[in-house]
Amino acid sequence: MSRKFKDQPGYELMTNRSGGRSWMRTSFDNVGGVISAQGDPLDDFVDPNACFVDKGEILDYFADETISKEEKDSPSNDFFRTSLCKMMASDEQDGDNDIDAEAFTSSLMEPDSGATVDFVNKKAITRGFAYSPYPDLSRGIHKDNFKREDIDNYVADNKEVLQQEGNYLGVWHDPDTGIIYLDISTVTNDASEARVGCEEHDQIAFFDMQTFESVLVNREATSGGASNS
Repeated sequence: MSRKFKDQPGYELMTNRSGGRSWMRTSFDNVGGVISAQGDPLDDFVDPNACFVDKGEILDYFADETISKEEKDSPSNDFFRTSLCKMMASDEQDGDNDIDAEAFTSSLMEPDSGATVDFVNKKAITRGFAYSPYPDLSRGIHKDNFKREDIDNYVADNKEVLQQEGNYLGVWHDPDTGIIYLDISTVTNDASEARVGCEEHDQIAFFDMQTFESVLVNREATSGGASNS
């Protein structure tokens, strides 16, 4: 959807109302489900107020099965993921939901399923981008051997870290290997920040809670060796 403008940091390729494309500064206000560009366009665009990103357009793009996952997972789309997160967050008063333990465990059998749980308040986090900055605490279990007790044991082993502010129980079913990862996750509303966090902490992917799918960052990462489980 967008490509970084290499010689102009802070610009993104946007679509205007007539279907034209232009590089615009990435400073935005969220009004009524539409993010409008604020700032100076480059010389190929004359009306900065006509530049917009629509929530439905972004959702349709990520749901389009004719577009490869490789393209969707491109860093160039992090801007749109972040925009979508901001728009969807503004539609809700509360992004956290009570969690059903049995349904939670059962859902993990689906490839690329995942969850981010506030262990202290027993609620599922439903907005933002989750990744683990603690690769040494990651644990991988193949789906064929995964049991509810594995979650309980992981929580017991990492209770002190999970009780720290900003830390959550993260679970992800890697669709390529069938490994279910348990980790200590953090959540950001910026997809680019989540990507950098993965790169810095040996993580395979981060989880986009708006589109409910993983975003591959480095297939060769090991999550602190947990991928070898």
